[in-house]
Amino acid sequence: MGKKSFRKRAEQELQQAPQTNSINNSATSVKQQFKYIQAAIILLFGFLLYANTITHDYAVDDMIVVQKNKLTQKGFEGIADIMTTDAFYGFFGEDYKFVAGGRYRPLSIVTLAIEVELFGSNQPHISHFINAFLYSITCVLIFLLLLHLFRQYPSSALQLTVPFIATLLYTAHPIHTEVVANIKGRDEIMGMLFSILTLLFSVKYILKKNVLFLALTFISFILALLSKENAITFLAVVPLTIYFFTSAKIKDHAILVVPMLVIAGIYVVLRQKFTGVEISADTTEILNNPFVNATYGEQLATVAYTFWEYWRLQIFPHPLTHDYYFNQVPIVSWNDVKAIFPFFLNAAIVGWALLKLKSKNVFSYAILYYFVTISIVSNVLFTVGIAMNERFVFMSSLGFCIILALALVKLGNYIKEKKWQSNEVLNPSTTMGILALILLGYSAKTFSRNLDWKNDFTLFAADYKNSPNSAKIKNSYGGELVTQSDKVEEPLKTEYLKKAEVVLGEALKIYPNYLNALLLMGNAKYKLYDSVPEAKYYYEQTIRLKPDYFEGNFNLGCVLIAKNYAKESIPYFRKALIKGADKYEVWFNTGDAYFKTNNADSAIYFYQGALKLKPDLGAAYYKIGLSYARYKNDFANGFANLNKAIELEPNNHVYYEDLGVAYGMSGNYEAAIKIFEKGISIKADHAPFYNDLGITYKQMGNEAKAQEFFAKAQQVAGQVK
Repeated sequence: MGKKSFRKRAEQELQQAPQTNSINNSATSVKQQFKYIQAAIILLFGFLLYANTITHDYAVDDMIVVQKNKLTQKGFEGIADIMTTDAFYGFFGEDYKFVAGGRYRPLSIVTLAIEVELFGSNQPHISHFINAFLYSITCVLIFLLLLHLFRQYPSSALQLTVPFIATLLYTAHPIHTEVVANIKGRDEIMGMLFSILTLLFSVKYILKKNVLFLALTFISFILALLSKENAITFLAVVPLTIYFFTSAKIKDHAILVVPMLVIAGIYVVLRQKFTGVEISADTTEILNNPFVNATYGEQLATVAYTFWEYWRLQIFPHPLTHDYYFNQVPIVSWNDVKAIFPFFLNAAIVGWALLKLKSKNVFSYAILYYFVTISIVSNVLFTVGIAMNERFVFMSSLGFCIILALALVKLGNYIKEKKWQSNEVLNPSTTMGILALILLGYSAKTFSRNLDWKNDFTLFAADYKNSPNSAKIKNSYGGELVTQSDKVEEPLKTEYLKKAEVVLGEALKIYPNYLNALLLMGNAKYKLYDSVPEAKYYYEQTIRLKPDYFEGNFNLGCVLIAKNYAKESIPYFRKALIKGADKYEVWFNTGDAYFKTNNADSAIYFYQGALKLKPDLGAAYYKIGLSYARYKNDFANGFANLNKAIELEPNNHVYYEDLGVAYGMSGNYEAAIKIFEKGISIKADHAPFYNDLGITYKQMGNEAKAQEFFAKAQQVAGQVK
C-alpha cells in the first residue's frame, strides 16, 4: 500500500472515529434509559400488586408485634427495650420462651414502634402501605443486583433480559403474599432487602475496589441480621456469588467474608444474650415442634417431602395457606414415596449443580443459592417450630425465579434458533408471550390471595379450607367465629356459634389435648347453651392438662360467678392469679366473688389490687364503696369511693343510684334526693330512680311526694316495657 493510500485511509478512520464514539455513547445512553424504565416498571408493578392490602386490618401475628406488643405501643420510648429483648417479649412477657427457638429481629419492630409514635397505635393502613413500598423497593434492588451479575450478556433490541424477567417473576410470585400482606412479615422483607444490598455492595467492591462499597457491605449485613436471622446464610451466598460472577482472588474473598464472620459471631452472641434461647432449642409442644413424636429418620424423611412441596408451590402456587401446623404436613418415613421421590429429585439437582460448579454454570448458581438460603429454615439443622411455611421461601425463591427466567429464555431461543446454549434473549416475542401468560396467572393469584388477608376472619375462613388437616387453623377459625358471634345479632349469632362448635370439635379430633381448643369450646358451649355444666367440662379439661392455666381457671371462674356460684368461683380465680397477677380483671373478678359471698374485707382487698394495676377503674371504686357502705356500715369510706367512681365515670347512672341509696341508709335524705335527681338528668327512663325518690320522701314523712314518685316509677317502667 502506498503512502498516499495509507494516509488517505488514516484520515478516513480519524473522520469516522468521533461518529463511532457518538454512536457508542448514544447506545449506552439508551441502554441506561431502558434500565431506569425497567426499574420504574418493577417498582410500580410490585406496589400495585399489593395496593389492595392497604385497606386491610391487622391479622394473625400482627397482634404480637404491633397491637398487643407493650414495647411497640410505647413508640420511641420502647425502642431501647426492643433492641435488647426477644421479638415476642413485648407480647408474651416472661412466657415468650413458650414459642420455640427465640427470635432476635428487632429492626422491623423498631420501624413499627416509630409508626406508633408518628401515626398512633391503631394504623394498620400505614403499616400495609409501608410493607408494599418496601417490597417494591426490594424487587428493584434485586433487578439492579442481577444486572451486575448478568452484565456479560448483551441486551436484545427490546431490552428483554434475564435480570428483568427474573425480577418480574419474583415480584409477581403469589408465594410471597404471606410476607407482604401480613404486617409481621416486614422482618422477612427487610431481611431480604438488606441481604440483597449486602450482595450488591460486595459485588461492587470486587468490581471497583472502592472501600466505600466494602463498608456498605458490612453495614447492610448488620441491618440484615437485625431484621431476620435468615440473613446469616449470606455468609455463603456472598462468596458463592463472587466466585460465579467475578474473577476475584482468594484475598478478595477473605476481605469480604472474614469481617462478615465476625459480625455474624457477634450477632449470635447478642441473640443468645437477649433471647436466652439457643437457635436449636426444642419444645415438647407438638404445635411448636411437629417432630416431637417422630424419630430423626422420620424428621428427615418429612423434610424431604416438604422440599418437594416447596418446589410444587413455586411451580404452581395453589392452594396457598398460612397454616402448615400439625397435622397439615403428615410425618412420613423413608418407605414412603412422598419422601423417596423428593429426596432423589433434590439430590440429583444439587449433585448436578455441584458438578457444574467449576464451569460456573448460571443454573448451578441459582440452584445453590436456593438450597443455601432455604437451609436455615429447612428443619435439617434444627427444628424451626413448623414443618414448612410459605414465608420460608421468600428469600430462596429468587433462585427459583432465576432458574425459570433462564429456562424461558432458552426455550424461546430453541423455538427460533434450535439451540439451548445462549443466555441472551434471541427470540423476544416468544419469550415475552410465555412470560406474559405466567405473569398474568401469578398476578391474578396474588391479587385474589391478598383479599384473604383482609382480617383474621377472612383469612381463617379461607385457610380452614386450604389446610383441612391442621388443628391450629381449625382452632383459629373456631375462636374467631366465637369472637364474631358477639358482634352480630340473631340468627347469625347462633349460626356462628354452632359452626364454631363443629370446627373446634374437628380441631380436638386431630389433637385431643389442644389446650386452647378446649378453652374455646368451653366458651362456645356457654355462649350457645348458657349451660354451666357444658362449659365447665371443657374448662376443667384444660386445668387437668395444666393446673395453673390462667385462661381455663379464669374463664371457669367467670362462668360460675355469672350463674351465681360465687363461692365455687373463688378457688378458680385464686388459681388464675398464679399466672395472671398482672391482669386487673382477675383481681376485680376475685373481688366480685368475695363481694357476692358478703366477705367485704376480702372483696375490698382484691378490688384495691385491681386499682393498683388500673388506677382509673371506676367500677372498682364503686364496688369498694358498696362494700364499705352495705356490709361494714362505714358510710364515710363508702361515700368517698362511690364519689370517686362518679368522678371517673360521670355518666354511669348505676353509680348515682347506689350512692343515693347509701345516703338514704345513712339518714342523709337531702343528699340522697340530690343524687337521685342528678341520676334522672343522666337517664330519665330509669324507673328505680323514681322509686328510690318515693322511698326517700316516705322516710322523710312526705307521703304525697312519695306517692307521686311511686306513680312516676310505674309510668316510666311501663313506657320502657
